[in-house]
Amino acid sequence: MFENFTDQLLHMYAKVVQSGRQKIRQGLDALGFDYEQIKTHRIPLVWNGWARPTDRLLMMIRFNVLVAIICGSLLIANSQAQEVPAPKFGLGVPDMVELPSGAYLMGSVEGEGYDDEHPQHEVAIAGFAIGKYEVTFAEWDYCVDAGGCLHRPNDQGQGRDARPVINVSWEDAQAYVAWLSDVTDETYRLPTEAEWEYAARAGTTTQYAFGDKINQKQANFGLNVRKTLEVGSYPANSWGLHDMHGNVWEWVEDCHHDNYEGAPTDGSPWLQSGCSKPVLRGGSWVDFAEYLRSAARYWSPPGFRHYFIGFRVARTLTP
Repeated sequence: MFENFTDQLLHMYAKVVQSGRQKIRQGLDALGFDYEQIKTHRIPLVWNGWARPTDRLLMMIRFNVLVAIICGSLLIANSQAQEVPAPKFGLGVPDMVELPSGAYLMGSVEGEGYDDEHPQHEVAIAGFAIGKYEVTFAEWDYCVDAGGCLHRPNDQGQGRDARPVINVSWEDAQAYVAWLSDVTDETYRLPTEAEWEYAARAGTTTQYAFGDKINQKQANFGLNVRKTLEVGSYPANSWGLHDMHGNVWEWVEDCHHDNYEGAPTDGSPWLQSGCSKPVLRGGSWVDFAEYLRSAARYWSPPGFRHYFIGFRVARTLTP
């Protein structure tokens, strides 16, 4: 049945992944290995094309180390398994930052912004996780290679790898978070509009996370470099999030409304059946500074793709 001993080990490894986390912890403890340390490593192994992680612990381990289980024991051996190439920033699983619960004033004060940014209103946000960076081409291409995403967007000469994925629609972004949820057994999604602004403000009440003005050392905008730049090229806000202003517009979950009259106050998405105007946030490398404001809003049709549109993901935290 097996071509060699390594295949047999990997077969048993795959079976144990399905048997549950508790047995893995017990086996590691028995052999004196640090469960939490191994848990944090993020290189998945693939056996005979099988790559669906049902347990994040065993799907995330360091290069050149194979955790194999045979006859109820763990062996540590040099890796002979096929390794999935590692895109920058983490193998198709975006780096996430967990944000605390809190409340803030969403929208613009009177005399600032556009009509759809009013009235300013208080919103309570439950803790959640959001991408430290915009989703990159490397992360998106990993989804395509894994069969989870059907569309391979053109980078239009701007570059791939650690640059934010572009030419993806709201519908494409929904397909990505559905795939990511499926392979990680966690709830990934687009951030709600209220969550996005909460994250962008990072506790501030100014027009930008950096104050009431922004400059081109703080964000990619205004055709300054005439293309996207690698995610993380500019300083993070005080909550550790990069490119909340500029680089690419970011899809969120909500449907656009003309103003905030009747908007949810609990951080949930404001939806409507058959939404034709999903919201975009954050501005892009082609835009003037006013479109990068924390409260600024835009929208496009759900199937629209463009070279200045991307997204970042959110994850629901389990109690």
